[in-house]
Amino acid sequence: MKSAAIVFLVSFAACGPASTGDALLDPDAGRSACTRTDSRVGWFADLSTRAHGVRGRVTLTDACTLTVTDFFFDGGGLDVRLVLAGAAQPFSQGTAVGPQLLKAGGYQQDTLLIGLRDDLSASQIERVSVWCVSAAVDFGSGDFRAP
Repeated sequence: MKSAAIVFLVSFAACGPASTGDALLDPDAGRSACTRTDSRVGWFADLSTRAHGVRGRVTLTDACTLTVTDFFFDGGGLDVRLVLAGAAQPFSQGTAVGPQLLKAGGYQQDTLLIGLRDDLSASQIERVSVWCVSAAVDFGSGDFRAP
């Protein structure tokens, strides 16, 4: 139990509110024009709140784009990304998409558009996390489900 508490404290310190910076949210970064289709369009995941005030909803808007709505996050951490994973896949082995989410002043009920890379299919996505890559900490996550 003591070691788990130490790991948590080290993780919190490593991903604590130490950074600032503006995120560039370009839904077309790293991909070409979307011509794909997917039966999961419209599926969504509600983000749980685990750290840094993260909450919101992530929706598969089309086969190439995620839309994060009502997004709250204090903007702190070291290397914070949206990470996608399969059902049994740990977030530490997931796929980071979109920009660095660090932002001075944070996010208050914001909407973000995040482009999926060409090599990532919507059918591979089961879960999503606002993930501190440096400390391997889940700030908030959810499982995708049908509307």
